[in-house]
Amino acid sequence: MKLNFSEEFQMKRKVTDDTRTVFSGSDIKREVTEDETPVWKKPRTNRQDSSYETISTEVPFVTPLGAPLKYLNRNRFTSLWIALPRADQSRLLKFVLGDKPIEGLPGSFKVFLTDWLMSVQQKMMQMLENDDLRKTMKSVNVKCHESIKRSDERICTFLQKTLRTILETQKLFIFERELSWIIFIRRFAKNWKLKEEIDETVLTSVFAELSKKAKKEMSSFFTGSQEHKSKEAKVYYCHILRFVVKFTFNTLRHVFKFDSENSTFFYDGEFEEDATVYQRSQWGNVAEENEVKPCHLLPKEVVSRVPPPNFPSSLTGDDGAGTWRRLNSQFVSDESVPRKWIDAFKSQEARWEARYQELKAEIRELKEEKRRGLN
Repeated sequence: MKLNFSEEFQMKRKVTDDTRTVFSGSDIKREVTEDETPVWKKPRTNRQDSSYETISTEVPFVTPLGAPLKYLNRNRFTSLWIALPRADQSRLLKFVLGDKPIEGLPGSFKVFLTDWLMSVQQKMMQMLENDDLRKTMKSVNVKCHESIKRSDERICTFLQKTLRTILETQKLFIFERELSWIIFIRRFAKNWKLKEEIDETVLTSVFAELSKKAKKEMSSFFTGSQEHKSKEAKVYYCHILRFVVKFTFNTLRHVFKFDSENSTFFYDGEFEEDATVYQRSQWGNVAEENEVKPCHLLPKEVVSRVPPPNFPSSLTGDDGAGTWRRLNSQFVSDESVPRKWIDAFKSQEARWEARYQELKAEIRELKEEKRRGLN
């Protein structure tokens, strides 16, 4: 069975040997094993009646991550550094599982994953509040207004310090020392072609490198036969790793401006949406990166036009309730609509209100002049 690599990526792998490099803590090259095959298929045997065996539909597939370039460009999608700290705790699992159903998750694994994401969220909030990202940049000797090549070791050092602070935990087996997951991430950040799709095979290859103890502990969250438990553990492990890889690129994007033509990062001290006042609470839910598409988020009745202001029937000033501009209630109540979109509407609402007050003042002046003329 051919793995889901592009031809270009396969040719690159064959330059040194007809083998594939496994992204792990080791530089050892070895042949592809059965454990590294995509998680949703089982390779054919030589028996004539054999066929591809699919995993139960209860086990969600691992969504391909896509090309890293889209996670490095600012303002195209909502960054995890903006979305995750603002998210309600009830939505945290979606950052790892996406649109996959979570009802079927074993209770113990759901609690375990939720606790970890709450810890990640809390650490991110603390880093933002304490300006730790700038401090880390300074500690690795990155100067303001400096352009840095993607291969620069300072970028890897910055990632290592930041990711360890936020993601490291002794309870999450993806981060066991023998796996050297940081090295996996470093190679991804430095060497992966930015327009090259990241598929499931790359993620599952890391699972193959886990120790037997880690695999056993990971599969202990699930029920059924040992084979089924192992498959479920692999799938959810890859979901977590997918989140970690995306978080890595979003971290670079949050502090650097990326020049895709020269593959260089530019640091000017201005972080993404840095002008926004950071608050611990009163932030609405923000859709994840792959969900932020206007035509999918906006209700049908507001896709084609901005909802008009609700001007009062008269401009006499007697209708006090009429001064309030009501936003489209369906638009505002939709939890999947990014907060910045709602803020944009509210800004426009404020401009309408200011203009309305100006008109009221002009009318009062005209009435006053008219009364003076009559007298």
